Amino acid sequence: MTIDEAIKNAEEVAIEEDKLCKRSDDASGYSRSHNEEIRTSYAKNCEKRADEHRQLAEWLKELKSLKEKDQAKAVRYDGDGDGYADGAMVYDTAFCPNCEHEFEEDSENWECEFCPNCGQRLRWEE
Repeated sequence: MTIDEAIKNAEEVAIEEDKLCKRSDDASGYSRSHNEEIRTSYAKNCEKRADEHRQLAEWLKELKSLKEKDQAKAVRYDGDGDGYADGAMVYDTAFCPNCEHEFEEDSENWECEFCPNCGQRLRWEE
């Protein structure tokens, strides 16, 4: 099962639990107060399970986001047009592929492993 399938499954279970909460099953053979007590208990359990699956889906989405940020992505290089060497543009600026954070060549963050703005793992190559 992929993480996307697990997210979808948790969201679907939460929806189904919400639907179950809204049903009023017949508890015939019991007194009216007992019937109401059963429905109230059943509804609370449905709500709890729905909430748990919604929380699970949120945690899985967060995990997916963190895993994606840990996969190194190539920075995008840019030059200001003023610098040429041997007829080729000198690229002295780079941008994070995730948030477009700007890196200047002579700064302390040039070729850092992670973007200081969003945490994306970076791949520096020319």
